[in-house]
Amino acid sequence: MIKSKHGMLQRESFFAYITFMTLCLLLVLKGSSVASTLGYQEKEISKWVIVFYQVVLGKEKDTIEFSGLKQVSHLPNTAGHSQISETYHTNQKSCESVLKKFKGENKIKKVPSFYSQNVYILTSDYLLSNESRVIVNAFQCMKIF
Repeated sequence: MIKSKHGMLQRESFFAYITFMTLCLLLVLKGSSVASTLGYQEKEISKWVIVFYQVVLGKEKDTIEFSGLKQVSHLPNTAGHSQISETYHTNQKSCESVLKKFKGENKIKKVPSFYSQNVYILTSDYLLSNESRVIVNAFQCMKIF
């Protein structure tokens, strides 16, 4: 395999992208089931939260060794952790503005998502990688209903 200029393997980047998209699909499905359980109506205001996800990919067997997702109330930065609003956001723009506000030295990337929509993710400039695995960490806004 050929390494890119940042040292990431192209194959691992592809698997990271596929895993990210799978996580997004699962989140959408989970959010839909929660909304239907609560008697969600079209007129109700949507709720957005900031989530952290991490995916660990094994290089030798092309396997996902770990996948995690959780809602966050703190974002890491160079001065420690910054507390963010624990309230729900009423729209994607409001939620993503909090990501941008607390980005610190990290990077905000606009990436394609489901239904031809774009989302912003907060991540570092590089993937954590060694000889045996690649780790993808990112923060993102997610609509829960």
